[in-house]
Amino acid sequence: MATPDLRQRIVEIIDIMSHQMPFDDLHVETHHPVGDLEDADKAVLRDLLKEQFTQDPSHLVTGIYTLDNIDSRPDNCYVIIGQVEVILNVAKTQMIVMGSAPTAIAQQFVKELLIQLPEVFIFASGEKIVALLTTLDYDRLSNNIVYQFNQVNLELLEHNTQVYDFVRLDHSENYDTDLLAAYGLAIWDYPRHEVQNLDIPHVVVVNDEGQPIGGARANAVTEDMAVVGGVITIPAYRQQGVGTAVSQVITAVLVEMGKEVVLETDDENIPAIKIYEKLGYERVGKSIFLDLGTDMITKIRGERQY
Repeated sequence: MATPDLRQRIVEIIDIMSHQMPFDDLHVETHHPVGDLEDADKAVLRDLLKEQFTQDPSHLVTGIYTLDNIDSRPDNCYVIIGQVEVILNVAKTQMIVMGSAPTAIAQQFVKELLIQLPEVFIFASGEKIVALLTTLDYDRLSNNIVYQFNQVNLELLEHNTQVYDFVRLDHSENYDTDLLAAYGLAIWDYPRHEVQNLDIPHVVVVNDEGQPIGGARANAVTEDMAVVGGVITIPAYRQQGVGTAVSQVITAVLVEMGKEVVLETDDENIPAIKIYEKLGYERVGKSIFLDLGTDMITKIRGERQY
C-alpha cells in the first residue's frame, strides 16, 4: 500500500477545520506547493522565518531547514497559523512545527490537526509547541539539544587529537560524482541517483587503504547559515576519534564558506555532546522529535554512533 501523502491530507483537513468553530476566525495560510509562490512572497516568508529564530534560537535548526526547503523541496506544503504564531513545513511523511508563543486557539488548532493525521514524524521547536506535542499519543519521543558554533572558538578547530585523511566532496573543484557515489553508499546509504545534483559540502574520512570510515555533511544551507548533520562512523572505527575529527572538519569547511553553523543532537547521546562542546559549540535551545508510527527516531539514533 502506498504511503499517504501528508501534504495533501494537511490541505484537506485545514480546509474543513478553518470553516468550523472555534477556528473560523483564526487566520490560516496554506501554500501548497511552496515553490509556486512568487519570488516576492518567498522573500516575505524567508523574512518571517529569520525573525522566528532571531527571537528564539531554539528554532535555529528547524528554521534553517524550513528556509532551505523553500528552494530545495519546492513541493512541500507550508502553513502559517495565526499571526505567524505557528509555522508548519510539511513533506510527504514528515513535518517541521515551529512556534514560540502561540495563542490558546492556535495551539488547539495544531493539536486537533495533528490528531487527524496518518503516521508522521515531527521535528518541533518552541517551548509551548513542544509542551503541546508531548500531550499527543506518540510512539517515541527524542529530546534534542540545539547547538550553535561560537566563532570565538575557531582555534578549537585547528587541533586534531588524531590524524586522518579527508576527502571533501561537493560541487567544488574537487567534486567527483563517481567517488561520492561510492563513498555516499558506504557511509550514508545514498542511492546513486541522489548524488548527481548534490551541491552541499560532504566530508569523508578514509583509512590508510583509502576506504571510507566516517563522514559528515551539511544537511541544509542558506545564504549565511548551515546545519551540520549526517555525522556517522562505521562500527569498526567507533570510539577512535573519527567522529570528533570529521565534525571538526565539516565545521571548519562551513565557517570558511562564511556560514553560521548549527546542529542538534538528542540529549542522551553523550559521546556527541562531548564532541560538539569540545569543538566550541554552545547550547542555545531545545527541540524534539516525535514519532507517530514511522520509526524514524530509531533510524536517526542508529546513525548517530561515533
